[in-house]
Amino acid sequence: MGEDQRNTIMRRPVILVLAVILSLNAVSAQDKADLTRKERKELKAKRLQESKEALTEFTKNRTLILEANVLRGKYLQHYNVTGDNFILIDGDRIVLQTASAWGVGFNGLGGITLEGRITKYAYEVADGNGPITINAEVIMTGAGFGSLSIHVGADGSATATFRDNWGGRVTFIGNMGDPEDSSVFEGMSFI
Repeated sequence: MGEDQRNTIMRRPVILVLAVILSLNAVSAQDKADLTRKERKELKAKRLQESKEALTEFTKNRTLILEANVLRGKYLQHYNVTGDNFILIDGDRIVLQTASAWGVGFNGLGGITLEGRITKYAYEVADGNGPITINAEVIMTGAGFGSLSIHVGADGSATATFRDNWGGRVTFIGNMGDPEDSSVFEGMSFI
């Protein structure tokens, strides 16, 4: 078999796969175009309702994680972050972790990992697409007593602020979800 014949045979499956992908994309684009504005709005509302119902369940079960993409300090300075910056609530256990690509840090990830226990937990779920608000009192190893306030939108966007008794404050901004769907890595605890 010559070089030209092998190249022709090799190109046929590639061309076939590309043709199938392009036809699927065209069908998908056509499906989206077929939806009216009202149908798109109804679909979006249904997705938001399903999201809020799931988030409400996580809140009731005290099993949730906020994976942060922004950290805000006490003086409102912002830090865009990636990776393993999170707040985890698992029953009465709570973990707050910061991480950075620029250093080793106390936890081995360029930040700190504080682990503690929730002593008081209350939540409120607003009607419709309103937010879920969680307030908790915590005892953190290495930081002592503190409070945690979390506000979660129906779409899962969340803001959580941890305040310690010495005036320290850090805010995690990101998305709330199920810890089982998360791929964060928990570093070594502070103490």
